[in-house]
Amino acid sequence: MDARARDNLRSRSEGNHNRVHRWVSGFLTNPDPNFDAGGTMLKMTSPNDPIFFLHHAQIDRMWNIWQARHPGTTPYLPDSGAATGHNLNDDLIFHHPGETPPWPGTERPSDLLTSHTIHGTGVWYDTDIPEITLETPAVDFGNVPEGLTTFRAARFRVKTCQRTWFRITVPPPAGNFGLAEGQTDFYVDPQDGADEVFGLVFFQFHSVAGPQPPVMATIQPFIVDSEGEYTGTIGAEFNVGPAVVVTLMAASVPRTDYAVALVLDRSYSMSTPAGSMTRSQLLRNAVSVFVDLMRDTEQLGVVSFDDQVATLTSPAIRFMDAGGKAAVHTIAESSDLDPRGDTGIGLGITEGHNALLTSAAGLTRAMLVFTDGHENVPPDVSALPDGIIDSRTYAIGFGRVNDVNRDVLDDITERTDGDLIITGEIDSDQQRFLNNGESDLSVGHAERF
Repeated sequence: MDARARDNLRSRSEGNHNRVHRWVSGFLTNPDPNFDAGGTMLKMTSPNDPIFFLHHAQIDRMWNIWQARHPGTTPYLPDSGAATGHNLNDDLIFHHPGETPPWPGTERPSDLLTSHTIHGTGVWYDTDIPEITLETPAVDFGNVPEGLTTFRAARFRVKTCQRTWFRITVPPPAGNFGLAEGQTDFYVDPQDGADEVFGLVFFQFHSVAGPQPPVMATIQPFIVDSEGEYTGTIGAEFNVGPAVVVTLMAASVPRTDYAVALVLDRSYSMSTPAGSMTRSQLLRNAVSVFVDLMRDTEQLGVVSFDDQVATLTSPAIRFMDAGGKAAVHTIAESSDLDPRGDTGIGLGITEGHNALLTSAAGLTRAMLVFTDGHENVPPDVSALPDGIIDSRTYAIGFGRVNDVNRDVLDDITERTDGDLIITGEIDSDQQRFLNNGESDLSVGHAERF
């Protein structure tokens, strides 16, 4: 599209713009040039009419759509040669010559060429093109024990008023890295009250012995043009910016056999929603996924706590052969984990410690504490004597960052250099991966989605 076409756009837009002012004022209903219907839309006071703002917002939106459809075209003409106030770098005129300006300062057309500068700071239309920033140009799976498959996501920061899609257009080459369950398309929806949301594009890695060279994958963000404004075709896809390339990295490490105590919060606060399900439901699913990752040469014990404490496995810690796994799955589905009562995290950790003391020789001991961190039953974690938290201890905080007690969770993990994960709100797509084996936890490791 050339400059002449750009002039045509301006001429047509300004012509339609002027007609609305005239129509709303009543001018077009009477051919008498001296007729005054008493409206304000033809006068310098036109901003007093509420329709003025709706009208100019639509003109603004149309220009923004035109720019998106023709990104290689000069966004504003003329550069020079037009009347004062109409050239690219002219001060815009807010008053008649010789009169006092209504406010200090001014703007120039050159200051208003990008969409959200045009709209005004923080102003969006629901049809605006999303603003997308890749936060993870490198996706590092970390150390993954041999024989395990784990999942990680490329993370995009997204400002949008509409569903935003991400498609893996060039998957990682055949090998140990791959698509998560073969899925290539992912999306994120805007959230009321949230200025930004985060789009996650998942990959998987299966760990085998030996070095793991990094690989590349390509992701294309796009929207579905539901009105046909950007593509000219209703329902067509419109790419948002260029495709991005991410690097996938991982290291395979020998797998160690573990004895693990799962210390599970069943206090009443676990009935609180954590996205698409409650914290308690999320905990039950995590337990089921975790036990399926264990080998039959490893041991597991399950402890629950609220203002009471109980060891739910019998014996307190047992090998995860077929019978052991079946017993833990039964526990995960039972009323023994129904939310109730207050929260005694120190009680649960002490019981988990005692269970680990009965584990088989030669196994590496670890404890995983699942909780929101809001303790109100003694002993507090900070008051536990030395030696109670002596195995490598991880904390999984259920809920959003602002809803969990980070200080308590840090106290649980820092004594043994363990890891802390806060789940946030788990959406239905993330939960689907969790249900199919994509746990935050691999045996002996706490890993982030």
